[in-house]
Amino acid sequence: MSAHRPALLRTTLPVLTAFLAFVVTAWLSGNFLPPRELPSAIREKLAHLATHGDAYDVLFVGSSRIQNHIIPRLFDQLAASADQPIQSFNAGIPSMHAPEVDWFLEQILARPHARLRWVFVEADYFPTQLQEDQQGTLRGVAWHDWPRFQQLCQRLLIMKKGVGWRDQVGDTFERLRDFLQHLAAFGTRATHLGRGTQLFDRWRLALPPDSLNPEKLGPNRDGWLGANLDENDSSARLAQVLATRKASPPKPQQADRASQAALAKLLTKITRAGAVPIIVIPPRARANYFIPSPENASRAAAVIDLCDPRRHPELYDLENRIDLSHLNLQGAEIFTRLLAERFRQIAPSASPPR
Repeated sequence: MSAHRPALLRTTLPVLTAFLAFVVTAWLSGNFLPPRELPSAIREKLAHLATHGDAYDVLFVGSSRIQNHIIPRLFDQLAASADQPIQSFNAGIPSMHAPEVDWFLEQILARPHARLRWVFVEADYFPTQLQEDQQGTLRGVAWHDWPRFQQLCQRLLIMKKGVGWRDQVGDTFERLRDFLQHLAAFGTRATHLGRGTQLFDRWRLALPPDSLNPEKLGPNRDGWLGANLDENDSSARLAQVLATRKASPPKPQQADRASQAALAKLLTKITRAGAVPIIVIPPRARANYFIPSPENASRAAAVIDLCDPRRHPELYDLENRIDLSHLNLQGAEIFTRLLAERFRQIAPSASPPR
């Protein structure tokens, strides 16, 4: 047995040395590469905030349920008072969930925000699966830095409770698949894999850097983009689900500790930036929806829950909907009005010092 050890060592040591040399060289190469390109889905909003960030008092951060549902121009008109004008910007991004939203908020707060006083942040679950449109893409790689990868690993260790062993085995394999996908994205980012080829292709083909597209800031250049009406689902099934939700409202749940920890990190970042966090819960025609824990709720100026059809039945009317998760323009106007009305009640008692 001992005679095989030197041979095994001679075989594995060069492989490990080569792998380590590759990792170290790739990591060090980051010091000589230009700034990392930003994904097209968020490039325009971050570039806009880099030059106009000091103009905004209010930011809205979250997924498409923020981007599609909050109209800043209408919110500003309704939320402003005679002695307190408001200017807001919608920084919502489709399919943005924890921990990507945590990375995105860091990018926002690293840019000018001298007037920033309030940040509305969406309460949302922490999914484990890397979405298909982010697998192997620039966006999927961009946010997989070490802090976010740590969050993902902690989330993946939380197993489902109250299920049989067969379900536990299946859940374990699903988590392993998710971990490998995230590990690949993290490894690509950490080693700058592919960035040299991108730079070489730009030089070889004389390609200009990706230009900005102002249309991605919306018609009012305030970040609001309405939901895609081409995807409007006016089917009988949607009407049936909405009616069911009115009769049997979605049940609030605090979910797992990783989801609450991710929300806590967002709230802490906002507070440290000198702004006041406000948690918003958009309407979702699902059986359950995520709510902050009492501790997280106490960290925010308010929790604006617009997911209860008993209190806001108009948000569950078919004529105001596109699908189970999104409102149309008419619904977005109603949502924005409700949000502005609630904000006017909050702002006087929760205003941070200028």
